[in-house]
Amino acid sequence: MATFDFTRDTGVPLDAETTIESARAIQKRIEDVVPGQVKDLVVMDGGTEVTVFGEAVSEEVRETAILLAGNVKGITQVNDDALMVRDADTKAEPAFRTVQAGETLASISEETYGDAGNAIQIRQANDFLLDASGEVKPGQTIRLP
Repeated sequence: MATFDFTRDTGVPLDAETTIESARAIQKRIEDVVPGQVKDLVVMDGGTEVTVFGEAVSEEVRETAILLAGNVKGITQVNDDALMVRDADTKAEPAFRTVQAGETLASISEETYGDAGNAIQIRQANDFLLDASGEVKPGQTIRLP
């Protein structure tokens, strides 16, 4: 079972009063960022855990869908057991990281890769999650390329 943990009080707030509305809003987030790239996309919201169903065109799209579903205020876990990758026999274990207070893309790059210059690649891998300043926020979960 592949379940990914997220920080409950961090992420995009949804204007949803029920889990059905929340699931629809999360599904729309995914469809807006990777339109047409997850076949038969369905999102189910169980309160704090979201399950994503469908077939992603690539591993990168799968990871994007997981991050978009999990970086939502109130969500603590994303289950992707039913989110497959087209033409893949197995799913890769994504390299996700939760941002700590005081960290920047450069400091994460320095710690992870030994070079702050790789911050550009981290920014590009997570541009759909970043705000207008282009920086990460504490508690946010990001992908490490």
